[in-house]
Amino acid sequence: MNNKITNKLFQIFITLAISAYLIRLYITGANAYYINPGYFKFNLIMAVILLIIVIATFRWKLGKIRILSSLPIIFLFLMTLLPPQALQASGASNRDGGGTTGGSDEANVSPLLSRDTTTLRVIDWVKLKNYQTDLDSIKGQLVDVIGFVYYSPDNSDIYAKDNLLIGRYVITCCAVDANTYGLEVAKISADGTDLSKKVSSNDWVRIKGSWEIVTRDNTKFAIIKATEVTKVDKPQFPYEQ
Repeated sequence: MNNKITNKLFQIFITLAISAYLIRLYITGANAYYINPGYFKFNLIMAVILLIIVIATFRWKLGKIRILSSLPIIFLFLMTLLPPQALQASGASNRDGGGTTGGSDEANVSPLLSRDTTTLRVIDWVKLKNYQTDLDSIKGQLVDVIGFVYYSPDNSDIYAKDNLLIGRYVITCCAVDANTYGLEVAKISADGTDLSKKVSSNDWVRIKGSWEIVTRDNTKFAIIKATEVTKVDKPQFPYEQ
């Protein structure tokens, strides 16, 4: 087989691998690990277009091809078999959004104000905290959230060093632009338990408690005083929107 035909064959199989992988992600729902749900159908359409191009090209070249190169086959095999994976909690502190997020305007926050506070997610609370001009307005409100445990960088001026955070990844377009949004949790729970000895970084937990307001360097911060901390399984789709 001459080099020209080999290169064409390689291109065909690379395109087929990408198309097959995108279709697989759509069918299994694993797209949610990598992109915002608003792009699911667009990805599927692109995958189908690629597949049509591959079929047309392959049929045109078929009469000239006698031997299939092993490299594209291996690539296709690996792309198909490697399990899709969500972002790991271990990288959360490097992607920490600093407790801020877009979408904290009145239009996005107003629907949250009338909801039972125990139904609010991590990202909902981040929006609410950013929207409030006085954090005392959420003092004592009940919290019931699920997320992974992580700790802020040592040089953080947003969180107390000894406290832990419960966070979730939020993606705008795809996993590359993912940021972590976390809620600060007091190291010592309401019953006096040292949470750093009960849960570890990367653990997925459900935390129930209420907000208390503390002042550090003349700035108010809202932190959760936990009344119940339970380890849970990682959700199938761990991101929040």
